[in-house]
Amino acid sequence: MSNLEHAAFKNFPADFRGEVFRPQDIGYTAARAIHNMRDSNATPALIARPADEQDVLAVARFAVEPLSVG
Repeated sequence: MSNLEHAAFKNFPADFRGEVFRPQDIGYTAARAIHNMRDSNATPALIARPADEQDVLAVARFAVEPLSVG
């Protein structure tokens, strides 16, 4: 898994088993191209590819958590 040291990702699920890409990671460009077929200018801070249903739930829970950046 890629480095998630940024404060916004400190609560990213530790048990996530799928792939995670950040802009500096190898494979990010390819993952972004698939993810953003309609908007090639978008650059998400993180792309998560869940391995299973549990990963989907973990990412969904993470996505609705308020960010505590600071």
